[in-house]
Amino acid sequence: MSFSFEDVDLLEAIAAQVGGPITSARLYEQSQRLAAQVQRRAEQLTVLNTIARTATANLDQANMVPEVTRQIRNGFGYDHVDFFLVDEDTHELMLAAVSGGNVEANLGYRQHVSIGLLGRAVRSQQVVNIPDVRLDSEYLLLAERGETRAELIVPITASGRVLGMLNLESPQVGDFGSEDVALLETVADVLAGALDNARLYRRSQAAAVLEERNRLARELHDSVTQQLFSMTLTSQAARAHLEKNPQRAAQQLERLQETATAALAEMRALIFQLRPPALRDQGLVAALQQHASMLARRESLRIELNVTGDERMARGIEQPLYRIVQEALNNVIKHAQAEHVSVSLEFGGDRVRVRVRDDGQGFDPDAPPLPSGRHLGVIGMRERAAEIGGTMEIHAFIGGGTEVVVTVPRS
Repeated sequence: MSFSFEDVDLLEAIAAQVGGPITSARLYEQSQRLAAQVQRRAEQLTVLNTIARTATANLDQANMVPEVTRQIRNGFGYDHVDFFLVDEDTHELMLAAVSGGNVEANLGYRQHVSIGLLGRAVRSQQVVNIPDVRLDSEYLLLAERGETRAELIVPITASGRVLGMLNLESPQVGDFGSEDVALLETVADVLAGALDNARLYRRSQAAAVLEERNRLARELHDSVTQQLFSMTLTSQAARAHLEKNPQRAAQQLERLQETATAALAEMRALIFQLRPPALRDQGLVAALQQHASMLARRESLRIELNVTGDERMARGIEQPLYRIVQEALNNVIKHAQAEHVSVSLEFGGDRVRVRVRDDGQGFDPDAPPLPSGRHLGVIGMRERAAEIGGTMEIHAFIGGGTEVVVTVPRS
């Protein structure tokens, strides 16, 4: 049989008429599937964006973890989601949040990283996707999870360390596919940064607590410890004069009472934000006037306070300046054997300067420190000046008194 050119043209025309609808139907189906995929991806990206905002905006891990767990389950439509955290001290996984099923049933559950499917994921730092857990010998069956068939475990890693674990369970065999793995790996990447930031934040808080403890130690040395030392000396003197010189003993006891009252006030100040009551309520000048008046009366010492400029120029640095002057006066009382002390406060637009000068016996600032404790106070004063961007100078020589000068520039 042979075909003419007219026959070939006719067959091509028939094929075109039949194939046209078939091709269009296939294209329509493909476009529908593509549109559904795009819609699903858009919804997933929306959920991922919500999870990322929650994870990165909240440094409080205890609040962030349960909320993210709920968002993963509700946003992606999973049956059950667990969020485990790694306890590096005990090498255990701790169940920190649950969404789906009995939420409270297993919270706080711990499992060592050496056992189970969860342990396998930690040790390998790889995703573990089990189509049917009943066929895996490492699966640890919990009574509350008896319906679980498929399990997907995604490690949350940062800098080569496993920080946590996402654990998804389903009653359907083989319920988790490659798309779920890719999606949860993206979530885990987001959470890794959030958990690492939360860990760093907790460390910074611990460092702040340590610094606060160190500051409290300095405050105790600068105020209460000094007064307790003075009370000890005064009580010893009073006991020595009690029989031979009752009048002198009475004076010593009066001084002891004043010191005890001052120590109590200082301790209350430490409790209430470590600020002396007068400093908190009345400002730097009034606090120093009150402190100088108490010392002058107690120690039979002339203390002169001179103020130049506007006290408001010292706003924000009153506390360290007060403690520096307080320590300088304590050193005068303990070591200088002085009769007169002048305290000058100069408040300027570009700087604040404090001078404490006495007419005592002085000392050699270049000599090795004595075990009397003076050098500890000087170190503390320098530290306080440095904390507020200032400098401290000591001018002294034997027999010529001592002058402490602290200068704080104002930006």
